[in-house]
Amino acid sequence: MARNQILDEIRTTHDRAIQNRIINHPWFINATQVLLYEAFDGEVATQRIAESAREAGKTIAYSRITATPRQLEFIRPTTWSHTSMGLPVPQGPTCLVEDDALIIVPGVLFDLNGHRLGMGGGYYDNLLSNESAPSIGLAYEAQVVDEVPTFEWDLPIDCLVTETTTYHFSDLEQKKWTGSRRLLGSSVALP
Repeated sequence: MARNQILDEIRTTHDRAIQNRIINHPWFINATQVLLYEAFDGEVATQRIAESAREAGKTIAYSRITATPRQLEFIRPTTWSHTSMGLPVPQGPTCLVEDDALIIVPGVLFDLNGHRLGMGGGYYDNLLSNESAPSIGLAYEAQVVDEVPTFEWDLPIDCLVTETTTYHFSDLEQKKWTGSRRLLGSSVALP
C-alpha cells in the first residue's frame, strides 16, 4: 500500500498538513459534530482534528463496526480496546449522525472523481448512502490515482484532503437540496 511506504518523519509532517487543512475547512468550522476514525495501518492521523473539535465544543465520535448487522456506528469513546489484528475499537455510548455533522473517511486509494478504495467491507459506502452530512476523505497525495475500480453501489466522497491539495467533488448545496448523494464519474467492472 502506498500509504505504508511513507517514512515516519514525512508521515508526521504530512499528517500535520492534512489535519490543518481540515480544521480550516468551512465544513469543519460549521459542523457541530465531527465523525472520525482512529488511524490504523498507515491511515492519516486524526488526533489534531479531534483536539480542535473538542476545543471548539463540537461533539466527536469514532467509527466502529457492529456485529449484526455489520455496519458502521459512531461511538463517543470512554475507553478503547483492540481487535486481535490491532484495530482500535471505541467503547462507549453510540450517537446518531446529525444533519450538521462532518464525516471523515479513511481509504486505501482515492481517485479524481471522489471514489475510494477502502478495506473491502463497504461500510462507508453504506453509511454515505444513508446520510446527507458532507464527507471528507483523508489521504496522502501518494494515495491519489486517476481512477479506482468502482461498482454501481460505490459512492464518492464530497471532498478529499491531502498534504498539498483539497479536491472538491460535489455541489454540497445541491446535495443538501436533493437530500441524496449524486454518483460522479463512470463505473468500471473489476477484472
